Amino acid sequence: MSENRAYEVLDSITEFGRNRWLIKCPFCGSTVWAYTWSLAGSGKRCPGCGAKHTWEHGTVRREGK
Repeated sequence: MSENRAYEVLDSITEFGRNRWLIKCPFCGSTVWAYTWSLAGSGKRCPGCGAKHTWEHGTVRREGK
């Protein structure tokens, strides 16, 4: 079983054609910088709880993780 929630983008930076977002996890409140290409690919793991942030402003956390 998994749970989905929307994350909040706190800041964004564009350097040398690469975009990064500062994401706030909706489950634990941790923040992490993520490249947009990484979000569109395999996603970015939250350093606090291990939930996966994806491209469409969604965060997925599996039960028991």
